[in-house]
Amino acid sequence: TLFTSTAKNSWHAFWAPNVTYLAIQRQDDPEHLIVLDASDPATLTTVTTNEVIQKIMWLNTPDPELYYSTTNAIYSFSPLTDASSVLVTNNYQDWLMTTQGLWSIKVATGTVATITEDTLGFQSDFAVIPWSAGDPWHVLAARDNSVLLGDSSNRHMLIVTPMKQFPLSAGHYLTSSYNNWWLFWSASELWAYSDGGTPELLTRTGSGLDDVVILDSNNTLGLQWGKRVTALIPYYATEQDLIDRPVGMLAADSARRILYFSDSQGLWKLAY
Repeated sequence: TLFTSTAKNSWHAFWAPNVTYLAIQRQDDPEHLIVLDASDPATLTTVTTNEVIQKIMWLNTPDPELYYSTTNAIYSFSPLTDASSVLVTNNYQDWLMTTQGLWSIKVATGTVATITEDTLGFQSDFAVIPWSAGDPWHVLAARDNSVLLGDSSNRHMLIVTPMKQFPLSAGHYLTSSYNNWWLFWSASELWAYSDGGTPELLTRTGSGLDDVVILDSNNTLGLQWGKRVTALIPYYATEQDLIDRPVGMLAADSARRILYFSDSQGLWKLAY
Protein backbone atom coordinates (compact mmCIF):
# COMPACT_ATOMS: atom_id res chain seq x y z
CA THR A 1 0.00 0.00 0.00
CA LEU A 2 1.47 3.33 -1.08
CA PHE A 3 -1.22 5.58 0.40
CA THR A 4 -4.57 5.43 2.12
CA SER A 5 -7.27 8.09 2.10
CA THR A 6 -10.15 9.18 4.28
CA ALA A 7 -13.05 11.52 3.63
CA LYS A 8 -11.15 14.26 5.46
CA ASN A 9 -7.86 13.52 3.70
CA SER A 10 -8.61 12.82 0.03
CA TRP A 11 -5.99 13.28 -2.67
CA HIS A 12 -5.40 13.37 -6.40
CA ALA A 13 -2.81 11.16 -8.08
CA PHE A 14 -0.86 12.04 -11.26
CA TRP A 15 1.05 9.17 -12.89
CA ALA A 16 4.02 9.75 -15.18
CA PRO A 17 3.30 8.24 -18.64
CA ASN A 18 6.46 6.18 -19.22
CA VAL A 19 7.91 5.54 -15.76
CA THR A 20 6.61 4.41 -12.37
CA TYR A 21 6.69 7.85 -10.78
CA LEU A 22 3.65 9.34 -9.09
CA ALA A 23 2.76 12.84 -7.83
CA ILE A 24 0.12 13.18 -5.13
CA GLN A 25 -1.68 16.33 -4.01
CA ARG A 26 -3.79 16.24 -0.86
CA GLN A 27 -6.94 18.35 -0.97
CA ASP A 28 -6.35 19.57 2.57
CA ASP A 29 -2.74 20.55 1.77
CA PRO A 30 -2.72 21.96 -1.79
CA GLU A 31 0.59 23.80 -1.32
CA HIS A 32 2.57 20.54 -1.29
CA LEU A 33 3.20 17.64 -3.63
CA ILE A 34 4.34 14.17 -2.63
CA VAL A 35 6.48 12.63 -5.39
CA LEU A 36 7.64 9.01 -5.32
CA ASP A 37 8.71 6.06 -7.43
CA ALA A 38 5.98 3.44 -6.99
CA SER A 39 8.55 0.68 -7.46
CA ASP A 40 10.56 2.10 -4.54
CA PRO A 41 8.27 4.10 -2.18
CA ALA A 42 11.22 4.94 0.05
CA THR A 43 12.18 7.55 -2.58
CA LEU A 44 9.30 9.77 -1.38
CA THR A 45 9.98 13.51 -1.71
CA THR A 46 7.83 16.47 -0.71
CA VAL A 47 7.74 19.47 -3.03
CA THR A 48 6.80 22.64 -1.15
CA THR A 49 5.43 25.97 -2.32
CA ASN A 50 3.91 28.91 -0.46
CA GLU A 51 0.87 28.95 -2.76
CA VAL A 52 -1.83 26.58 -3.90
CA ILE A 53 -0.57 24.36 -6.72
CA GLN A 54 -3.14 24.72 -9.49
CA LYS A 55 -1.86 22.53 -12.31
CA ILE A 56 0.31 19.40 -12.32
CA MET A 57 1.62 17.38 -15.27
CA TRP A 58 4.41 14.99 -16.23
CA LEU A 59 6.34 15.36 -19.47
CA ASN A 60 6.14 12.36 -21.80
CA THR A 61 9.86 11.47 -21.67
CA PRO A 62 11.94 8.40 -20.70
CA ASP A 63 13.07 10.10 -17.47
CA PRO A 64 10.61 11.62 -14.97
CA GLU A 65 10.07 15.37 -15.43
CA LEU A 66 7.33 17.06 -13.40
CA TYR A 67 5.84 20.49 -14.11
CA TYR A 68 3.44 22.43 -11.91
CA SER A 69 2.15 25.95 -11.46
CA THR A 70 0.74 28.37 -8.92
CA THR A 71 -0.89 31.73 -9.58
CA ASN A 72 2.51 33.38 -9.80
CA ALA A 73 4.91 30.92 -11.43
CA ILE A 74 5.43 27.73 -13.46
CA TYR A 75 7.95 25.28 -11.99
CA SER A 76 9.86 22.16 -13.00
CA PHE A 77 10.93 19.34 -10.68
CA SER A 78 13.29 16.41 -11.31
CA PRO A 79 12.76 13.42 -8.99
CA LEU A 80 16.18 12.08 -10.02
CA THR A 81 17.99 15.09 -8.57
CA ASP A 82 15.31 16.45 -6.18
CA ALA A 83 15.81 19.81 -7.90
CA SER A 84 12.97 22.29 -8.33
CA SER A 85 13.25 25.52 -10.31
CA VAL A 86 11.11 28.40 -11.53
CA LEU A 87 10.66 28.32 -15.30
CA VAL A 88 8.70 31.51 -15.87
CA THR A 89 6.30 33.95 -14.25
CA ASN A 90 2.77 32.67 -14.76
CA ASN A 91 1.03 35.39 -16.77
CA TYR A 92 -1.08 32.88 -18.66
CA GLN A 93 -4.64 31.64 -18.59
CA ASP A 94 -3.33 28.10 -19.13
CA TRP A 95 -0.17 26.26 -20.25
CA LEU A 96 1.11 22.89 -21.38
CA MET A 97 4.65 21.54 -21.45
CA THR A 98 5.58 19.17 -24.30
CA THR A 99 8.80 17.95 -25.87
CA GLN A 100 8.28 20.83 -28.35
CA GLY A 101 8.44 23.34 -25.48
CA LEU A 102 5.97 25.35 -23.43
CA TRP A 103 2.61 26.19 -24.99
CA SER A 104 0.58 28.98 -23.38
CA ILE A 105 -2.70 30.86 -23.68
CA LYS A 106 -2.83 34.58 -22.92
CA VAL A 107 -5.86 36.83 -23.26
CA ALA A 108 -5.37 39.67 -25.73
CA THR A 109 -8.81 41.27 -25.24
CA GLY A 110 -11.99 40.26 -23.46
CA THR A 111 -13.08 38.02 -26.34
CA VAL A 112 -9.79 36.95 -27.95
CA ALA A 113 -6.75 35.02 -26.70
CA THR A 114 -3.43 34.04 -28.27
CA ILE A 115 -1.81 30.60 -28.22
CA THR A 116 1.98 30.91 -28.08
CA GLU A 117 4.34 28.13 -29.11
CA ASP A 118 7.77 27.72 -27.46
CA THR A 119 6.96 30.32 -24.81
CA LEU A 120 10.38 29.90 -23.16
CA GLY A 121 12.26 30.15 -26.46
CA PHE A 122 11.38 31.90 -29.72
CA GLN A 123 7.81 32.71 -28.54
CA SER A 124 6.00 32.24 -31.83
CA ASP A 125 2.31 33.19 -31.96
CA PHE A 126 0.56 30.00 -33.05
CA ALA A 127 -3.10 31.07 -33.40
CA VAL A 128 -5.75 33.47 -32.15
CA ILE A 129 -8.79 31.84 -30.54
CA PRO A 130 -12.19 33.04 -29.26
CA TRP A 131 -12.23 33.58 -25.51
CA SER A 132 -14.89 33.71 -22.81
CA ALA A 133 -13.92 34.38 -19.20
CA GLY A 134 -17.05 32.52 -18.09
CA ASP A 135 -16.10 29.36 -20.02
CA PRO A 136 -12.34 29.48 -20.67
CA TRP A 137 -10.38 27.08 -22.84
CA HIS A 138 -7.69 24.82 -21.36
CA VAL A 139 -4.75 23.31 -23.26
CA LEU A 140 -5.21 19.52 -23.32
CA ALA A 141 -2.60 18.39 -25.84
CA ALA A 142 -0.27 19.61 -28.58
CA ARG A 143 1.37 17.53 -31.28
CA ASP A 144 2.94 18.30 -34.64
CA ASN A 145 1.05 21.35 -35.89
CA SER A 146 -2.19 20.99 -33.90
CA VAL A 147 -3.30 22.04 -30.43
CA LEU A 148 -6.31 20.60 -28.61
CA LEU A 149 -8.35 22.77 -26.24
CA GLY A 150 -11.15 21.75 -23.90
CA ASP A 151 -13.74 23.81 -22.02
CA SER A 152 -14.61 23.71 -18.33
CA SER A 153 -17.79 21.68 -18.89
CA ASN A 154 -15.77 18.83 -20.43
CA ARG A 155 -18.29 18.68 -23.29
CA HIS A 156 -16.66 20.80 -25.99
CA MET A 157 -13.25 20.74 -27.65
CA LEU A 158 -11.48 22.88 -30.20
CA ILE A 159 -8.78 21.65 -32.58
CA VAL A 160 -6.52 24.60 -33.43
CA THR A 161 -4.02 24.85 -36.28
CA PRO A 162 -2.33 28.01 -37.59
CA MET A 163 -4.83 28.17 -40.48
CA LYS A 164 -8.04 26.49 -39.25
CA GLN A 165 -10.06 25.66 -36.15
CA PHE A 166 -12.49 22.78 -35.70
CA PRO A 167 -15.05 22.72 -32.85
CA LEU A 168 -16.20 19.30 -31.59
CA SER A 169 -18.84 18.16 -29.12
CA ALA A 170 -16.64 15.73 -27.19
CA GLY A 171 -15.33 15.31 -23.66
CA HIS A 172 -12.64 12.64 -24.13
CA TYR A 173 -9.59 12.31 -26.35
CA LEU A 174 -6.77 9.91 -27.16
CA THR A 175 -3.66 10.29 -29.29
CA SER A 176 -2.45 7.27 -31.25
CA SER A 177 1.21 6.59 -31.95
CA TYR A 178 0.13 5.05 -35.26
CA ASN A 179 -0.48 7.30 -38.27
CA ASN A 180 -0.58 10.43 -36.06
CA TRP A 181 -4.25 9.94 -35.25
CA TRP A 182 -6.21 11.91 -32.67
CA LEU A 183 -9.48 10.41 -31.41
CA PHE A 184 -12.29 12.35 -29.75
CA TRP A 185 -15.53 10.99 -28.38
CA SER A 186 -18.70 11.67 -26.46
CA ALA A 187 -21.41 9.21 -25.47
CA SER A 188 -22.87 9.41 -28.97
CA GLU A 189 -20.03 10.24 -31.40
CA LEU A 190 -16.46 9.16 -32.22
CA TRP A 191 -14.22 11.36 -34.38
CA ALA A 192 -10.72 10.94 -35.83
CA TYR A 193 -8.30 13.65 -36.90
CA SER A 194 -4.84 13.76 -38.49
CA ASP A 195 -2.62 16.83 -38.56
CA GLY A 196 -3.28 18.86 -41.70
CA GLY A 197 -6.68 17.25 -42.32
CA THR A 198 -10.22 17.73 -41.07
CA PRO A 199 -12.07 15.76 -38.36
CA GLU A 200 -13.81 12.63 -39.65
CA LEU A 201 -16.86 11.09 -37.99
CA LEU A 202 -16.20 7.38 -37.40
CA THR A 203 -19.44 6.40 -35.71
CA ARG A 204 -22.60 7.94 -34.29
CA THR A 205 -24.82 5.97 -31.93
CA GLY A 206 -27.36 6.19 -29.15
CA SER A 207 -25.87 3.25 -27.25
CA GLY A 208 -23.55 5.27 -25.00
CA LEU A 209 -19.81 5.13 -25.75
CA ASP A 210 -17.76 4.95 -22.53
CA ASP A 211 -14.14 4.42 -23.59
CA VAL A 212 -11.84 3.90 -26.60
CA VAL A 213 -8.50 2.04 -26.83
CA ILE A 214 -6.07 1.44 -29.71
CA LEU A 215 -5.85 -2.26 -30.56
CA ASP A 216 -3.17 -2.43 -33.27
CA SER A 217 -0.93 -0.50 -35.67
CA ASN A 218 -3.79 -0.29 -38.19
CA ASN A 219 -5.72 1.80 -35.64
CA THR A 220 -8.32 -0.88 -35.05
CA LEU A 221 -10.25 0.51 -32.09
CA GLY A 222 -11.70 -1.16 -29.03
CA LEU A 223 -14.98 0.53 -28.09
CA GLN A 224 -16.47 0.10 -24.63
CA TRP A 225 -20.26 0.35 -24.50
CA GLY A 226 -22.56 -0.13 -21.55
CA LYS A 227 -22.89 -3.91 -21.87
CA ARG A 228 -20.25 -4.95 -24.41
CA VAL A 229 -16.90 -4.22 -26.03
CA THR A 230 -16.54 -4.16 -29.82
CA ALA A 231 -13.69 -3.80 -32.32
CA LEU A 232 -14.07 -1.11 -34.98
CA ILE A 233 -11.96 -1.19 -38.15
CA PRO A 234 -12.26 2.45 -39.28
CA TYR A 235 -10.85 2.01 -42.79
CA TYR A 236 -13.55 -0.53 -43.63
CA ALA A 237 -16.29 0.80 -41.29
CA THR A 238 -16.84 -2.69 -39.90
CA GLU A 239 -17.45 -3.61 -36.25
CA GLN A 240 -17.46 -6.94 -34.41
CA ASP A 241 -18.02 -8.05 -30.81
CA LEU A 242 -15.03 -8.71 -28.53
CA ILE A 243 -16.70 -9.02 -25.10
CA ASP A 244 -20.41 -9.59 -24.67
CA ARG A 245 -20.82 -8.46 -21.05
CA PRO A 246 -20.38 -5.22 -19.07
CA VAL A 247 -16.80 -4.37 -18.11
CA GLY A 248 -15.20 -1.79 -15.82
CA MET A 249 -11.69 -0.67 -16.71
CA LEU A 250 -10.38 -1.30 -20.23
CA ALA A 251 -6.77 -1.18 -21.48
CA ALA A 252 -4.90 -2.59 -24.47
CA ASP A 253 -1.32 -3.63 -25.20
CA SER A 254 -1.39 -2.95 -28.94
CA ALA A 255 2.14 -4.32 -29.53
CA ARG A 256 1.37 -7.70 -27.93
CA ARG A 257 -2.31 -7.59 -28.97
CA ILE A 258 -3.71 -8.21 -25.50
CA LEU A 259 -6.85 -6.59 -24.11
CA TYR A 260 -7.10 -6.16 -20.34
CA PHE A 261 -10.43 -5.56 -18.63
CA SER A 262 -12.15 -5.83 -15.27
CA ASP A 263 -15.61 -6.91 -14.21
CA SER A 264 -17.37 -7.91 -11.00
CA GLN A 265 -15.42 -11.18 -10.94
CA GLY A 266 -11.90 -9.85 -11.33
CA LEU A 267 -9.23 -8.73 -13.82
CA TRP A 268 -9.00 -10.50 -17.19
CA LYS A 269 -6.87 -10.50 -20.34
CA LEU A 270 -7.93 -11.42 -23.84
CA ALA A 271 -5.57 -12.13 -26.75
CA TYR A 272 -6.92 -10.90 -30.06
